[in-house]
Amino acid sequence: MTKRIKQALDIKPTLMTALLVIVALGAGYGIAQATFVTEKDVILAPLSVIDDEPGATNDHQQAFSEAQRVTLPTNLRCDNGVTLQAGEIVNSHMIFYNTPGIGITTDANRLWEFENEIICVMSNGNGIYQAESNHILGSPTTEYPGTFDGHGLEDGDSYSVSGNTITVTMRSDEPGDWIRVVTRWTAPPDSTAPVVTCAPDPADKGGGGILTLSAEDNRDETLDIFVIDTGSNEEFGPLLNNSTLKYNESKGGTPKLSEKGGGADYMIHGNGPAVAYAIDAAGNRGSANCLTRKSQ
Repeated sequence: MTKRIKQALDIKPTLMTALLVIVALGAGYGIAQATFVTEKDVILAPLSVIDDEPGATNDHQQAFSEAQRVTLPTNLRCDNGVTLQAGEIVNSHMIFYNTPGIGITTDANRLWEFENEIICVMSNGNGIYQAESNHILGSPTTEYPGTFDGHGLEDGDSYSVSGNTITVTMRSDEPGDWIRVVTRWTAPPDSTAPVVTCAPDPADKGGGGILTLSAEDNRDETLDIFVIDTGSNEEFGPLLNNSTLKYNESKGGTPKLSEKGGGADYMIHGNGPAVAYAIDAAGNRGSANCLTRKSQ
């Protein structure tokens, strides 16, 4: 059966009560649980993954989400000579099989499917790669061990990765097996338009008709603003964000733009009412009517 671990912000409403566990986390951490298809095999981050401590044992493979949307401050080592590069944004998860008793058992060929591409697995036998990254990729509510023989995968254990899936076989005796799976974080599509304002400048105490032009976006820090004279369909710009505008409306005149006119950064002569707009990098467009104090 396919198991699914998705990004923290994609939690389905039907699972909110059981899964939405919000922790006071530092910068770079997100919600410490993700969306999945089968509840019994993906758990909330346990208090400990130290061998045989309470909450750290099971009778089949289980998984939990660790740090989400982390910008790596340094390079990290992975299996097969792979290196995660500083600056990469990632999500981290742990899969483990740790039976409480003594005796060899096997949970074979378990398929785990993630929302994004798997770019790193840390499974070496003494757990050194995990130990090197616990302070960056580990759950802040989980206690982790240092290195010890048998922590990762050994004889009889295996995994194979294909895109966003990993198939894992774990053969457990004492201690159990733990691996860290790191996926590339991908920003969800941007469908939010910039918020544009073209309204009287609060600093214009004399009522000179000066407007403030501004545009804010949920992702793009730098936006240009354009102004359309609706009377002539003449377009002016790009104009600087957070600048001031003096707009003079006069039917039949020649639309034109001047800089540093009328006590503002820009002066526009137009034939009809003005509309300001901005477009973000994803192509979302936001606009606003330019309102004078009289027209408000």
